[in-house]
Amino acid sequence: MPGLEITFSDARESLVHCISNAAVQPDPYPHFYCSDVFPDTFYARLLEHLPGPDCFTGNVEKGAVSVVNQDMADAYNSRSALTLNTDEIFNIEKSNQPFWSEFTDVLKSPDFTNAFFTKFQENLRSRFEADLEKVQFYPKIDLISDTRLYALGPHTDVTEKVAVLLIYLPSTDQNSHLGTSVYVPKDASFVCNGDAHYDRDTFTKVYTAPFLPNSAFGFFKTNNSFHGVEPVKGKDESRNLIQLSFKHFMP
Repeated sequence: MPGLEITFSDARESLVHCISNAAVQPDPYPHFYCSDVFPDTFYARLLEHLPGPDCFTGNVEKGAVSVVNQDMADAYNSRSALTLNTDEIFNIEKSNQPFWSEFTDVLKSPDFTNAFFTKFQENLRSRFEADLEKVQFYPKIDLISDTRLYALGPHTDVTEKVAVLLIYLPSTDQNSHLGTSVYVPKDASFVCNGDAHYDRDTFTKVYTAPFLPNSAFGFFKTNNSFHGVEPVKGKDESRNLIQLSFKHFMP
């Protein structure tokens, strides 16, 4: 509203509204895309508070991925991350930490998590069956920066993942092609329940979620939830995003 400061509570309400009203597409696996995730003024604050590059750690250095040759190391280390709901938040400039701490609370709030999991109730029942009431979910919230050379081949995600939300953080609409892509294997019977990443030549890209300001892409992890990132090629191309990964464990 004009003349009023947009609060973290406003941001949470906007996020919940956006997620609740997003239409889930069932094929080739459950996924959705939505725009206007946060009020415009709050989104501008998000961009203003993005930490400097020294606050991030490369994927290979973090041990987040394993590589077998230097070409892979160069590509995968072109992604740097900062896990917000761990002590890594203290890597952020001290003056910037309160903003990201409060924002992390928004992403951990029951209002948001309930809205997000409501999107996938049937999928949750199908995956966990009688154990659904016993399963506990926990989030991993990463602030991510991808630079030139980064790419990610089609994969379904690790088995402990349940669902993922990617909140895109570009400042302009110039690199809309850099969103997460959805793939289907050319062999229609092919599935994967684990960590492996595959060559794009054996897949067909059927959709790319537009990498636009203040937008989000979410999906439910299945044995055919093949997704990836087309190569970041241009010297002026980069991707900033928040990756919220929900994992599960049985107490």
